[in-house]
Amino acid sequence: MSADPRPLNIVVISEHVPLLHEVSWTLECVGYKVQTTHDFTPEALWRRYSFTDIVVVDSRGVPEPTAETFAHDSDDPLYRIFLYDPSKRIDFAAWYATGANDAIRIPLSRGEL
Repeated sequence: MSADPRPLNIVVISEHVPLLHEVSWTLECVGYKVQTTHDFTPEALWRRYSFTDIVVVDSRGVPEPTAETFAHDSDDPLYRIFLYDPSKRIDFAAWYATGANDAIRIPLSRGEL
């Protein structure tokens, strides 16, 4: 059984608009479909009405990660990435315990992203 190829769908959540622009521009240039938002609330539309493969969360907008941080209704496989500022103290174990699969430092390296 085969399926038609499609671009990976990525949702990026951050309170920092310049970061949203940079991430979406970089990922769209290499063929990903990107949705951006600053809404971290449990009722956020991206949690309910989008089909995504990857969720990227800017940890600077999350005081403490919980099970709700990456919560999302999607039938697609989900890969969870959080962005972090290495100059700030961050509890990596807490992020991985809430379901994160990977971490990328800010400022972003386009090659790493």
